[in-house]
Amino acid sequence: MNPSEPLPTGDDAAFIRLHPSSLLFALAATLRQFLIPGIIVLLRGGENFEIWLMLLAIPAFLLALFRYLTFRFRLAERDMIVRKGLIFRSERIIPYARIQNLDYKRNLFHRMFGVCDMLVQTASGKEPEATLSVLRLKDAEAVRDQVVRRKAALTDQAVSLDAPPVEEADRTTDESTIAEAAPQEVDEKRLAHAGIKELALFGLITNRGWLAVAALIGLAFQFDLWPDPDLFEAWADRAFGVSNFDACGKIIASVVGLFAVVLIVRFLSVIWAILTLYDFSLLQYGDELRTRFGLLTQHALTLPKHRIQLIDMQSSPTSRLFKRVTLRARTAGALNDANQGTSRDWLMPIYRRATAVDLLREVQPEIEQEPTDWLPISPRGARRMMKKLTILDLIIVTPMAFVLSHWWWFALLPALGFSWLWVRWSVRSYGYALTNNAIWFRHGVVAKSVRVIRYNKIQTVTVAASPFDRRNNHASVKIDTANSGLGQFAIAIPYLPDEDAERLRRALTDEAERRDFIW
Repeated sequence: MNPSEPLPTGDDAAFIRLHPSSLLFALAATLRQFLIPGIIVLLRGGENFEIWLMLLAIPAFLLALFRYLTFRFRLAERDMIVRKGLIFRSERIIPYARIQNLDYKRNLFHRMFGVCDMLVQTASGKEPEATLSVLRLKDAEAVRDQVVRRKAALTDQAVSLDAPPVEEADRTTDESTIAEAAPQEVDEKRLAHAGIKELALFGLITNRGWLAVAALIGLAFQFDLWPDPDLFEAWADRAFGVSNFDACGKIIASVVGLFAVVLIVRFLSVIWAILTLYDFSLLQYGDELRTRFGLLTQHALTLPKHRIQLIDMQSSPTSRLFKRVTLRARTAGALNDANQGTSRDWLMPIYRRATAVDLLREVQPEIEQEPTDWLPISPRGARRMMKKLTILDLIIVTPMAFVLSHWWWFALLPALGFSWLWVRWSVRSYGYALTNNAIWFRHGVVAKSVRVIRYNKIQTVTVAASPFDRRNNHASVKIDTANSGLGQFAIAIPYLPDEDAERLRRALTDEAERRDFIW
């Protein structure tokens, strides 16, 4: 397809090629695999290293050319069709109704060519159903609008099939409902936005600069790049007139150095947050939520509102100091985008705690105000938690006392005291509440979390009891949704009395049965 032509659609439309610049991007991606062999050839190839590098580039260019010539896609009336391969040809048919997310990202080179990479995702697995790399940005927006329009038309047609029978003359018009459905004008509304100041605060809170420091330390170990201590003393002599370090001077220098490292780490973390999450915006587009962010690499991610299974408000001690939270929304089948440390389930990476529930009500109107009458877990759970921590303290202190010194027994008392405080804080942190449309659950001492699940998203409710639970007449209530994670539950409420656990199970199952399950 010529880059200047409009995007063809329909069952009679021809298959569409990727943008010609995909050759360059595929070549660059493949050449990265030859980076280390290329460096070896560069160092040992003598005067003819350019020839060897060209030979390494030939397979990469052929692979990129082969993919460009054999990869095509088409937007039919009901499906997206992706075809690739020449000898072993595959054709993947992706119904519009099954497409959940259409995300795209653009780095600096994409923006130079006016293109992007688009990921087509459903709820079927861990990998995208298709990766359209590379498309014009206008074509990517056209694909997204086409899919949204077709899904809406298919939904309307499915609803009409449940209606009473119509005359034969009217039935013929229904066959062309999808093809003739005109796209509705939907305004894009910005629900929330994080500016430079908020992102700088987020960088201070998350402290991602340690990743860069860890990488530098790894390079220093790998290539022996540690500076000579004599150089540090020479620098101190020139800067402060200190030529010899005694014990006190070394301690002061260590403290100053540690303080400098902390400042550098915080500074790097702020830079990371601004570059990665620049202009982070939560947008509402019809029944979809979209997040857009990024300065160097721009991302546009989709969060279908009707597929949100769980909403989570998370806070660390530092974020609570600034009265901020991180808002997340898990959707059914969504892939977590760990690229550059970001997460695709972010509603907002940082937001004011006082107005967070108001934003959640815009995202999910069924959510009411945050409850104030939280129900606690069993007070006897504190004794069980204290027993576990006491055993752990003994396991840690006893070997130290026998192997090193008997003075280690004196460490047992402060350890038990801290364990007692931890248990008290833990018991107080647990709480759950049932509102008209959702269950709320909070927990966490250091990292706190408040989770909300609407009743129509509940898939299973399990009452589990270990032998220790049964001995203490306790049980745990575990709630599962469509995307809780392998081996995990969306909500797990421990240390409930048997009667309370059974009462909660009946209440949740009754509420879930009264509502139509929406995937």
